[in-house]
This record gives sequence, structure tokens and C-alpha cells, in this order.
Amino acid sequence: MLHSEGIRIYPINTGEAEVSAGLDIFLKPSIERRTVPLLAFLITGLKEIVLVDTGMYVAEKGTRMGLGPHRTKETNPEKDWDLIDNIRKHGVRPEEVKHLILTHLHYEHICPYYIKRLPNATIYVQRKELEHAIAPIGRHFIVGGGTFFYDREDIKFITEIYERIEILDGDEEILPNLKCVLFEDSHTPGSQAVYVETSKGTVIITGDLIRSKSINIDKQYPPALFYDIRAMERAIKKLKKDGDIFLPSHDYEILSKESYP
Repeated sequence: MLHSEGIRIYPINTGEAEVSAGLDIFLKPSIERRTVPLLAFLITGLKEIVLVDTGMYVAEKGTRMGLGPHRTKETNPEKDWDLIDNIRKHGVRPEEVKHLILTHLHYEHICPYYIKRLPNATIYVQRKELEHAIAPIGRHFIVGGGTFFYDREDIKFITEIYERIEILDGDEEILPNLKCVLFEDSHTPGSQAVYVETSKGTVIITGDLIRSKSINIDKQYPPALFYDIRAMERAIKKLKKDGDIFLPSHDYEILSKESYP
């Protein structure tokens, strides 16, 4: 294991979305709307540079899914929301990113526009996630339609760059101090979290397994989007046991610090 003292994790905001507050807690519907960020995470100090998720660029995809207005660099060019520009601000050239881990394949986590600008990154996806993204379970009368929040253009793009994809079958160490952990049938069939061993303990980049540490980890209330409620309850229980610092993808509190741990 490499020395973990120099590992830094930088949250990068690529936009924001107006969504129901009811997404945070299962069986607690709410008409309240709140604005959440669309985060990616840059990791330095490992053997090689890692990016977790990409956020999004084409804002219209969010409204097409029925989740309310989304804003990105595309719609708000004055905002500091460009993923590649922010990678550069942290002293990393986009071609230096060697690993791109996708926690899952929902529209706000995989962005062809940005992936095309990361030419040397191997892309890590769980096999079950890829299978279900291609043929998702869903009904057209529910939010997200029959795609269950998988954008068809994104999935088509994934098949076009298949030679860059490393398909995972469960938990796997990607680099010393960093591993992917599968949480099957939780937020999505193949959602994975990224565990980073640092000088301050285990930092877990959770994707959408949790939306709020105080609600989903501390109080152990499952979030409202899942495939199997029992699997989701097991997931948040395991996350609480395993982690010291939690970095979800849609919590503005994460941006209160420039980097972690």
C-alpha cells in the first residue's frame, strides 16, 4: 500500500438541478423543491490520476427525464462549471487522467462531451450496471420513463468506446489505496462506491447511494430511488460501518471544502 498522506480528493461541480426534496428519504414524499449540485471527484496523490464520474454538460437531459430544470456550463457559460477547466485548475492536464470510475450510468454521472476530452482514461463500469443500462427495467408512466434515468444517447456512446471500458464483476482494487465496491440492486442494479484509504481514514465517494450524510448515514434513512429496498438498507448500513468521510454526488455541503480528507 502506498503512503496515503498526499492523497487529495477535489469535488468539482458541473452544474445544478432542481429536484424534489422527497428523493432524500424513502416514504417521505415532499412537494418542496431544492437545488443540488452535479458533482465529479478528482483524486490526486495516488499512483495515477483518477476521476470519479463526470457530472453533465447537456442540461436538457435532466428535464427530459422529468426531474425539473437543470443548469450546466452549456446553459450558463458564465459559471465555473466546466469539468475540464476545473481539472486543469488543480494542476492536472486532461490527458493525465488515467482512470475514470463511473459509480453508475445515470444521465448526470456519464457525459460523452467530457469523456471525449479525457483521451487516456480507462473507464470502469460494473457489468450488471452496463447490462441494465442497455435494457433497463421501468414503465413509461413513472418519472424517468422506460429508461429509468438512463439516457439512450449516453448508453450508445458507451458501446462506441467499448475498447476503453474495463468491466468489473464486483469489488476490485483499481490502484493501491483505491477500490471499487459493488452495491448490487441498490440505487441502481450495478451501483458502485469508491473507497479511498487516506491519512484521515476511509473516504467513500458514494455516487447516489446516499444523498445526505446526516439523513442517509447518520440516521440510516434510505434515499427514495432504489431497485430493492432491502439491498439499499444493507448498503447504507455497510457504508456507515466502512467509512469515515462520505462524499455524495448531490450535496452542496461537500463544496464547503476545496478538498478532502
